[in-house]
Formats: sequence, structure tokens, C-alpha cells
Amino acid sequence: MSGDERSDADLHELAAHVDAVFYYAHNPDISAAKLDAVLHYGRTGWREGRNPNPWFDTSHYLLGNPDIRESGMNPLLHYIRRGKAEGRLAAQPGGIATALLEKLETVPRPVWIDTAPKDTAVLGAPEIMAALRDTLAAARGFAMSVSHDNYLSVSGGTQAVIADEQRKYNGGGWTYLHLSPTRAGQTLAEIGRAPDMQLVCDGKFIGIAPVAAVVAAMEWLPLARVFIVHTLHGHEPDDVAALAEAVDATSNVFWAHDYFAACEGYRLLRNGLAFCHAPPPESMACLVCVHGNTRPAHLARMRSLFARIPFEVVAPSPVALAIWTEATNLPSRKAQAHAHCKLIPLTGRPALPSPVDAAIHVAYVGSADSHKGWPLFQDLVRMLGGQPEYRFHQFADQGCLRPQANLTVVAATVRPDAPLAMVSALRDARIDFVMMLSPWPETFSLVTMEALAAGADVLTLSASGNPAAIVAKTSRGVVFNGAAALLAFFASGKALEYAQARRRTAAQVETLLWTGTSATLKALAGPVMTQEPDLRFLLDNFMARPRRHEGDHVLDIDGAHELRILSRHAAPADVRPEQSDRRQLGVAIGRIVLDGRTLACGDARFGTGWHEDDPATLWTDGDARLSVEGIRELVLDVSHSAITWTIA
Repeated sequence: MSGDERSDADLHELAAHVDAVFYYAHNPDISAAKLDAVLHYGRTGWREGRNPNPWFDTSHYLLGNPDIRESGMNPLLHYIRRGKAEGRLAAQPGGIATALLEKLETVPRPVWIDTAPKDTAVLGAPEIMAALRDTLAAARGFAMSVSHDNYLSVSGGTQAVIADEQRKYNGGGWTYLHLSPTRAGQTLAEIGRAPDMQLVCDGKFIGIAPVAAVVAAMEWLPLARVFIVHTLHGHEPDDVAALAEAVDATSNVFWAHDYFAACEGYRLLRNGLAFCHAPPPESMACLVCVHGNTRPAHLARMRSLFARIPFEVVAPSPVALAIWTEATNLPSRKAQAHAHCKLIPLTGRPALPSPVDAAIHVAYVGSADSHKGWPLFQDLVRMLGGQPEYRFHQFADQGCLRPQANLTVVAATVRPDAPLAMVSALRDARIDFVMMLSPWPETFSLVTMEALAAGADVLTLSASGNPAAIVAKTSRGVVFNGAAALLAFFASGKALEYAQARRRTAAQVETLLWTGTSATLKALAGPVMTQEPDLRFLLDNFMARPRRHEGDHVLDIDGAHELRILSRHAAPADVRPEQSDRRQLGVAIGRIVLDGRTLACGDARFGTGWHEDDPATLWTDGDARLSVEGIRELVLDVSHSAITWTIA
């Protein structure tokens, strides 16, 4: 073959890997001269350090491989023919994205965003008390929690935890009031400019109110009480302390969902790039960070809060607890780890089938954030996207998806009524690998648990904290010491070998059982679940004590208009993973007799709180209402109760 023929063959091979649109966009002189992109790069462009596509860095490849540089061979040709198989990297881990990240993540102060619904009336203490009166009349206890946003309208890991916590407290007969600032931000509220609070009671938005009005409304509480801090972003610590003192709880719980108690940079990433281990605030290691100047004042406000309120600190993993304790050195009554959820095998289910195609399916779950490893995932897509051996996916809320070449985007949202939506989406797509690439020690990582429940293995970094601990414990994935090692795992073909080997072993069908919130802390010392209904009766919102006759409950109505039948309640799917029933079930009623007449299903006297979709069993939802106007005596037969969580 002559030199010209060899050159033509090389250009033909390069043509499939030179992105002309990219080349012209980044080299306007070549575009203006109307030169052929493949011809220019193949003959002179690579010698000038120009890049042929988004995933190959010419200069990095030559600098990192002096043997190729000395050989005079076109670096992209070498990578195509031998370099990829030899495990050589097409680009520096992080690449251009890392440089951009360094600029973006060192902005010292966040932008404050108004998050409250428009035209919402501001409530005073009397209006708050009126909104809570009905639920508190029947409550066994009262829980107040605070976090950085409204968990009803924002999805995420912490929000899912709060939603589950609310359901469990409600299931135990407790009222649950959640507060979040009307202005979202990533720091504490400015002193003297604390925002109003958004109020959500038992899963329903009831309005906004100044902290002073909420404090005034709490002074009359006669119930067992607990106060919970999930996150403090956007809050004034003195206001949070005032709320806790007004609730006067027997238990004050502070969750270590992140490391905000140690620094405004709540992931402890120095300048947004590398884990800093929370050095002393006066050290040079701290002062070189964008958060160094504000950290002493931030720590002083945190110490003031912990000095006023005797918190029990709870972390969702031992990894998080150890880091939080060392980084903060704040006083507490007790500190413990309590995992949010655990994997449960679904016995009797067939193994998950392998994907119908031969390609390996790799997924990134969540929004395209640098602190979740999006730049590194992008490197992987640039390096291998378009190759038939791989399919890349992003799963996230619709508004967080980033459609692009060689990436399939899938909308999936975890909501209070669909807590396993992400597990189902990953399972339906037959994902082989989920990338959990956080460069900071995650305190829990719901994504990691969702991936394992969906039958995928997890590829993560040793710096990721609890994800790395979970992978090591379950042997369901690989932990890499850095980005280069992870990219080499794919470039060398080892990822293909690993995935093909795991496909030959049938994956056990699993699901997630939510087990760890403030509501279940007391259950750690005793039975986690119960079938004791804690049955109570209210006549016109006043407690009534029934007589027992041959197993029945007999109530003298005494001129009342409405009966409320209260009990513990839970959805079967929340306590038994093999169940799919998400109805909130309280007690099953065998029969209701009013003045000697048995009440038939569908009778107009049935109010809210009844499940009438099962003709064999009349279930309540834990708070069922019945019109008893004109009735003298009611006889009620409770046939059995739902399995529920032990709360107190």
C-alpha cells in the first residue's frame, strides 16, 4: 500500500470519530476557511492541539502518553486502534467541566428565591390554632419538624424521608406540622431578616405565618410532643430555638442529613471540588476556601442553638455519624445512626430478566449536579457514547433532565404516593450499572438503595461515604479510588466483562422498606410493628368510652351528631414489601348496629374515612366518620386491625 493509500485509509477510519459540527464550533478559523474537518484534523489539526469531538482531548492524550507523542502517530487513530483496549484515557477526568465547575462553585453567597405560593394569606396564631384544632382533638401526640423546603412540592431524598416520617406519625395517631422558609437559600437566614414559614399539617398545606405566630399557637399544646430539625438552610437558629422551646418537647431530634452544622459548604467540599475534612476554622486549609471567611460566624450561631436545645443527634449511617461528630464537636444528649430504609427480598418472585439487547445499560440518577458526579458521568458518555456496547441513561424529575446525544432521558419522580417510582423506572429499563459519583461523603444515598432494589450494581468512588460503605457491605458493585480508575474500568473493557458476568447470575427481586425516621426511633428498643389498633371514639370531637359486650363496642350516643372512629393505620405496602396495596388501613369493621338496625354498605350515614371498595371487609383509614344524629345506641364489631408501625 502506498503512502497516499495509507493516508486515505487513515482518514476514512478517522471520519467516524471526528464531529464536524463540534470541530467547526470550536475552530471558527477552520469553519471560515471552509476546510474539511476530517482532512484538517487528520493532517494538521491534531498537531495544533485541536480536539476532534467532545470526548477526546488531543493534548491530554499526547502529554499522558509520551510513547505516542514520540511515534508521530495521530493520537485519535492510536486510541481507536489500540489505546482504548490498553486502558488509556481519552481525556482528563473532569476535563473542561471541572474547570467550569471551579468557577461556578466558588460564588460566595447564594441567591435567595421566594418559594411560597403566590397570594397566600399570612396566618396569625388564632388562625393556626383553628387549622390544627380538628386534628389535635383526636391526636395522641404532636410532632413539629423544620427543613429547608416544602416536601410536598419538592422531590428528593430528604423530602422523601420527611414524607415517610409524616405518614408514620399520622399512622400512630400523631399530628405532624412541618415548617419551611418562604425564601430558599443555601445559608442560614440573615440576622434580622428571617422569612415567614410555610406550614404543612398532616400532608396538607395550610398557609404561611411568622415564626412569632407559630410560637404563640404552640403554648396551649396538652399532648406528648417531639421537635425535629431535618435541615436548617434558610432558617434563623434563634427562631428555631424559640419554636423548640414553645413546643417544649420531651425529645428534640437533630438529623445529620448533611454537614451544614459544621460549615455553610454543607458537603464539606473545599471550593466545591475536594472533601476538606472540616479543618479548624482558623487554619489556612479553611481560609483558602470560599466559605472560610463566613465559617466562624456560622459555627457560633450553631453553637448557640445547641446550647439552648438539648438535641438527640441522629445520622442515617454510621459513616455520617462519625464525620458529623468529628466535624462539629457540638453537645448532644445522645447520638446514634438510624438508616432510612433497607433492602428486603421479595420471596416467591421470579428473578429479574436480563435486557433484551446485548448493550450494557449505564444510568445516572438525579439532577445534573457536580456534587453528584455529573461531570464525570459526562466524561464517560463522551468517551463511549455512540459505541454499540453501551447505552447511557439519565433518570430524574422532568425539569432536571438534560437531553443530549447518546443519552436516553427518563422522567421519574419519587412522591409521597409513589415512594418506589425510581426503583420501578430503573427496573423497567433493566439498568446494569448506576453511577453514584459523589466526590463528598454522602450521609445515606437513597439513589444507591434504589439502584440495588432495582437489580442494578453500583459504581462509586471511595470518597462517596455511605454509598462506598453499602457497596462494600453488599458486594453489589465496585468502589474506585478516583475518577481515572473508574474511566479506565470502562476503557479497558473490564466493565463489559463485569456486566456480562453478572447477567449470567439471576438477580434477586428486592424492594425498599422505609424503616428509619424520627417516628421509629423509639421502636429501636422494642417491637417495630404492632397490630394493636389503639382504638378511640370521639362524639362531636369529645372522647367517648364504650362499654364492652360480648366482644362488641357499645356507645351511648347522648344526642351527638357525629362519631369518629380513630385507630393506628398504615398502608400494607409500607409494612409488608410483598404488598402493593397503598390504601391507609386502620381497622376492619364486621358490623355496625344503630338502635338495633344493622347498617348496610353504602348507607348515607357513612362519612369520610371508609374504604368501600372491598365488599368483603369494611376498612377504615384510621379516622372514619359516621353520622349518628337521632341515634341512642351504637354497637360496633371490630373484626381485625392492620399491621402498623410502633410509634410511642
